[in-house]
Amino acid sequence: MINDMNFVNRLKPIHFFIFSLILFIPAYLINLGVMPFIDDEGIRGLVAIEMIYSNDFITPTISGEFYFKKPPLYNWIIAGFFQMSGNYNEFWLRLPAVISLLFFTLTIYFTVRKEVGEKIAVIAALMFLTSGRIIIYESLHGLIDICYSWVIYIMFIIIYKLYHRNQLFWLFILVYILAAISYLMKGLPTLLFVGITLLAFFIVERKIKVLFTWRHFLGIAVFLVILTSYYYLYFSRNDVTISELFATLISESTRRTVARYGIGKTLLNLFTFPFEQIYHFLPWSLFIVFIFRKDFINVIKENKFVSYNALIFIVNIIVYWTSPEVFPRYILMLIPPVYVVFLYFFFNRIKSQVALEKGLLGIIFPVTIAIIIVILLISPVLFPLISAFHLFYFKYLSLLIVLCLLLYIYLSFKQVRIFTFIVFLLVFRIGFNWFVLPKRQLTMNAVKSREEAKELGKTYQNKKLYTYWSPEIPPHSYYGKIIFKHHYLFYITSEYGSIVKQKSEIENDAIYLVHKNHYNQSLFRVNDTLYPYGTPHEVYITKSN
Repeated sequence: MINDMNFVNRLKPIHFFIFSLILFIPAYLINLGVMPFIDDEGIRGLVAIEMIYSNDFITPTISGEFYFKKPPLYNWIIAGFFQMSGNYNEFWLRLPAVISLLFFTLTIYFTVRKEVGEKIAVIAALMFLTSGRIIIYESLHGLIDICYSWVIYIMFIIIYKLYHRNQLFWLFILVYILAAISYLMKGLPTLLFVGITLLAFFIVERKIKVLFTWRHFLGIAVFLVILTSYYYLYFSRNDVTISELFATLISESTRRTVARYGIGKTLLNLFTFPFEQIYHFLPWSLFIVFIFRKDFINVIKENKFVSYNALIFIVNIIVYWTSPEVFPRYILMLIPPVYVVFLYFFFNRIKSQVALEKGLLGIIFPVTIAIIIVILLISPVLFPLISAFHLFYFKYLSLLIVLCLLLYIYLSFKQVRIFTFIVFLLVFRIGFNWFVLPKRQLTMNAVKSREEAKELGKTYQNKKLYTYWSPEIPPHSYYGKIIFKHHYLFYITSEYGSIVKQKSEIENDAIYLVHKNHYNQSLFRVNDTLYPYGTPHEVYITKSN
């Protein structure tokens, strides 16, 4: 059957899309909860679990202290998954991000298909799903950014679709509802995406006056009503000033910009930023070679939707290009548009296809597959520990056979090379889940630290347990009053069954977790000493004198 060219010719892009979505399940769910939290995950989980324990879903807190840096919506989602499952663990915190990734991929397919055809839609969606940054980092962590980027991407599409249907009323209503949703996830960056995109789009369309119509102002009013409703509830129950909350939100949004890092690092970032993003979004970022073609701009102008994708990428990337400290996850919503641009050029220029066939598809991709197969072959020798994993030989031989089969298909059938490589990447991720993640778990100090924190929470379940902050020491300018990493505190809290509050006063018969720099011999007696992973100094388990 594999040699039957008619069989290969009968395969359509949608068949590969469906098959890839089937592979999505094992590729992105196997061992999802194995690795301990990174610190940002600890923050998301800690805020969510404290909302559950306090039964207050309006006021985000950490250690019972106000948490101002992010609005609460994504924490509501995590809290919902925690409560639905009855488990406060890594899998259930990360699952919303994986589900968001699936819906993001489907959204790309269904919105792009109607504008530039099914083939480009399938490939663009699957390129996003299998980008290097997604496949080996973002999909492993339960952070806000995939879900947030998905909402922003929907907003981009609605602007284009409803404008060309002449439905300006619904355009502004839906855009600002999505803006309110995304603001309640991440805060002020939403205002930049909305403002820059609307302004640039209507300038290009020569309809700038539309921004001054009642429809636009009604959309803004809807946005304000949603946010005002939330903040009314927030301020009515909390003794917090407006300036206190928004000063933190503004600081959170500007701390990675030239305002903090100065002109020198900003200028350096202007040079390094493109290369860093090309690295993070390999292998598909290599399509960037097309921009050096003389006919690139003219081809992109041939299609309004493709031109719009180029526009939203260009006008929004500038903010991040000029910011010295930007993580790739901040620009995930801009990756599908740029893929659409590259693919449209690729499939509309025969010469480009020939060049790509000789270079990227003809050399780089098959060599990559071959290298991975060789690494797999010698991995039991290089890493003998993995041979002890459950069902090792079954997994190992299955993976090896499938990868060799994919290499054969890749080399034999040119017309499905891109699709075959996408399938290869998903199978590679399954192997990554089977072998790399468990191996990391065996060697990471964070795993031991996780178990230590959980045991600590269990041990003091029926006692008064606090963290201590000396009133003589000012809070950290960014992290506030936190004595160790947030993920460590999350594990303590999840087992303790209640909020581990931060105190600066001494309470009789209470257990205090005291950082070395805050320890006062006259106030506490030490019961034990902790060395939490990621904390530069020891933390004492103490009892008040």
